Amino acid sequence: MNIHQIEKEIKDRILIDQHKVIVAKNFIMNEGDIIDVATSLDKFTKSQGYPLITEVVVHESVSIEEQIQQVSSYISWYVAFSQGILDLIHSGYLNSISQQLYPYSGNLYIRWTTVVGNSGGMSSSWSFNEYIVFVPAKVKNH
Repeated sequence: MNIHQIEKEIKDRILIDQHKVIVAKNFIMNEGDIIDVATSLDKFTKSQGYPLITEVVVHESVSIEEQIQQVSSYISWYVAFSQGILDLIHSGYLNSISQQLYPYSGNLYIRWTTVVGNSGGMSSSWSFNEYIVFVPAKVKNH
């Protein structure tokens, strides 16, 4: 698979459903009084088995299937978490206590590389900005 096919495959596998949002809301409601969204999101995606992958290695010596699943699932759970935050704010269970929005950079990039060991190759990143859901960086649980 080439870089563009892998990106398409990742996007094709992103799935946000009501079940994921409910799981996220349950997690969020058990986070305590003050919730730092970046920290909580990291804990949440790790608890679901899909932490943010630092870099996708595109090389014949490395299985791409697992990496595609990792990235698409991370994005799916990230969106569900963000939707859960917004739903809980709009339902009155959470209050925003920050004017700053998360993600701070306003971007959702996943790095990729074709470089393995001392081999030559390319490195860049895919942009998944169409999946960004901005939420307050800190919220307070009632």
